[in-house]
Amino acid sequence: MSQPEINARLFHSFLWLVIIFLMLAVLAIGKEFLIPFVIAIFFWYLINVLAQTYGKLSIAGKKLPNWLCFTLSGATFLVLVRALIFLISNNIHQLIEEAPEYQKNLTLLFKNMLNNLGIDDKQLVPQLLSELNLGEMMALLATNMASLFSNMILITIYMIFIFLEQRYFLKKIARAIEEGPKHDNLLKVFRSIDADIRTYIGVKTLISLLTAVISYFIMSLVDLDFADFWALMVFILNFIPSIGSIVATILPSMLALVQFDTLTPFFIILFTIGTTQILIGNILDPNLMGHRLNISPLVIVLSLLLWGFLWGVPGMFLGVPLMVMLMIVLYNFEETRWLALMLSKDGSMRM
Repeated sequence: MSQPEINARLFHSFLWLVIIFLMLAVLAIGKEFLIPFVIAIFFWYLINVLAQTYGKLSIAGKKLPNWLCFTLSGATFLVLVRALIFLISNNIHQLIEEAPEYQKNLTLLFKNMLNNLGIDDKQLVPQLLSELNLGEMMALLATNMASLFSNMILITIYMIFIFLEQRYFLKKIARAIEEGPKHDNLLKVFRSIDADIRTYIGVKTLISLLTAVISYFIMSLVDLDFADFWALMVFILNFIPSIGSIVATILPSMLALVQFDTLTPFFIILFTIGTTQILIGNILDPNLMGHRLNISPLVIVLSLLLWGFLWGVPGMFLGVPLMVMLMIVLYNFEETRWLALMLSKDGSMRM
């Protein structure tokens, strides 16, 4: 390879590094506006999926018109959002009030455990509890939830403009692509990307909802505090593959540990919710998806770290779904399919 070619490749690599650095800087600096925009896109897809579901219904052998499907979908979405806001705000305040009692039970649990192991608890317990301050954790959660609610107006504005543009998306793309043999293929690719993302969001929402409902009944039978709130957390966390389901099992289990005097509720919740996660994640999820976006666990961890660093707690929830959507886009183009396969768990993706 000649020296000019080496220099050209080095310059090309340097240019890509600069572009990536600038993109990360923009993501970090503009997070106050970008996080609501990403959430708005997610909600927009969700409303479209709901509208498609309503479109499959028929009354007297006739399908519902599109305008009615979108009206019903939007109304359903608004009712759910209102209910979720009420549920979260109500439960967060109660959790903060109960946090000192849970902290007291946690202290007792640590002391008993260390005494049974023959370890001096005078110095170790305060150190452990300083790392596990439930009051501070609940306050942090409340702050992040309040931040999300304060952005609902901006999210709604974004959604309105996205819906106004929706009918023109493909028309713009079709006119932007030069006429030729690749014109129809590119349009087909964009339609495929849109369909795959809708399938992903629709199926993950359904699976997460099913898991949350089953978890709610389990937690209610055990009489766990704030079962509806933890069911909501199970629903949200299930959008993060592998790690999310583990955290969604551990959180209510840990609450059972500090709420009850016996370990029985802890083991019941840990085993039953864990079994539910495994069965749904390994049997129902692949069958409903139609293709398996088996994202690599390493990529999941790196996504959580990267997006958590850039966007904080909201980034940790949004990072993995964004990576999955990126994988869908990369897979649909021949030039970048190899990169999507590298991000997958075992080097195979079935679309």
